[in-house]
Amino acid sequence: MTNHSAPQDDYADVICAKLDRIVADQRTLFDPLLTMPKLAATIGVTPNQLSHVLNNVIGQSFFEFVNTVRVHEAARLLCEEPDRNILDIAMTVGFNSKSTFNLAFKRATGMTPSHYRIQAITEPDRKDMGACFRLTPITPIRN
Repeated sequence: MTNHSAPQDDYADVICAKLDRIVADQRTLFDPLLTMPKLAATIGVTPNQLSHVLNNVIGQSFFEFVNTVRVHEAARLLCEEPDRNILDIAMTVGFNSKSTFNLAFKRATGMTPSHYRIQAITEPDRKDMGACFRLTPITPIRN
């Protein structure tokens, strides 16, 4: 291995830290028209740099990353606002359709939003609900 990996690791850490701040703020990630170039510009990197870090360091594609954050917030809203319409929640977190939301939600949690909400309400102490699906800080994958 060459000495180039240390600066690349440092740069990946910087991008991950910037992504953590974007995740904490969330408004950017809930834009239904969000694109990789838009997100890259927001954090001050090129789309190629962002794509590299997402795919090779974090281990998710752009869409997987964005959907994970959106599903996390949707899960929180499903738990905290049990009377709120599921489609409204989906749109609030940036999904353009209920079918896309349902698919992303099921991939992330293993259940539909409706089922998730029912379980969160009827079984609030379930360990696998993880306080309504916790999102962990972004950390690079190191081999």
